[in-house]
Amino acid sequence: NGEDIGFYNGVTLEDGSYEIENICIIPEYQKRGIGTQVLSDIIELHKGQDIHIKYFKQTKVGALFSTLGFIPDGETEICNKMVKHKAHYYPFYNLKMIHDQHFLKQIHELLYLFLYL
Repeated sequence: NGEDIGFYNGVTLEDGSYEIENICIIPEYQKRGIGTQVLSDIIELHKGQDIHIKYFKQTKVGALFSTLGFIPDGETEICNKMVKHKAHYYPFYNLKMIHDQHFLKQIHELLYLFLYL
């Protein structure tokens, strides 16, 4: 209906990666998958870049970020940091077909070690 229910902002960093600075959905629209869809759209839009995100330690949103492919990338005194590395596509590796999140995380960690170490 055209009503504003939240916002997000981000910035391309000097190294070419993208940093999501905020994703905010007003409380009455939370828990409906809207923030997840916004984040999925951002990931798709910036799939050729590493994507960084920070979140306050007292929130539980890190679990959501993990399911979308983000991995831990350090912390500050009040925030956890995560990164999703730019997409590498392999025809045999279709994460959307895998529903076991623990198994998915293990595969992601193995591929990260293979690709980046």
